[in-house]
Amino acid sequence: MFKVKKYKIVNRFLIFLVALSLIIYLKVNPKIYIKWSELEIVITSIPLIIYSFYFFIRRIDSNTSKKYIYFNSGFFIYTLCSTLIFTLGNIGSKEVKTYVWLFNNILYFIFQIAIFIEWYQNFKRPIRFKNN
Repeated sequence: MFKVKKYKIVNRFLIFLVALSLIIYLKVNPKIYIKWSELEIVITSIPLIIYSFYFFIRRIDSNTSKKYIYFNSGFFIYTLCSTLIFTLGNIGSKEVKTYVWLFNNILYFIFQIAIFIEWYQNFKRPIRFKNN
């Protein structure tokens, strides 16, 4: 129980810190608001990756429920890789960017498969046939 309370405090602090850092960053650099900004991507994605990793570790350690483990795995892989891809948004030639976006699409497809598996295992209603 103590770990959950500590996690909630850290979670709220990180949400506040992310929002505050984005507000300060955009207030200091208002021209950045309409441009591609790697720092914004990193500021918003890193806490999501940390939360996802923490959730994944907690689900593996617990013996009670493995619910949402496929969704979280897909989310973690996609968010981690897309963060790395999007931070490289201004680097490279057009051909390299094409391959990077193709790789991102493949990762997104894998994420969608993980969501489908999670839905199928946990939320799909069984088909019931009426006997005549």
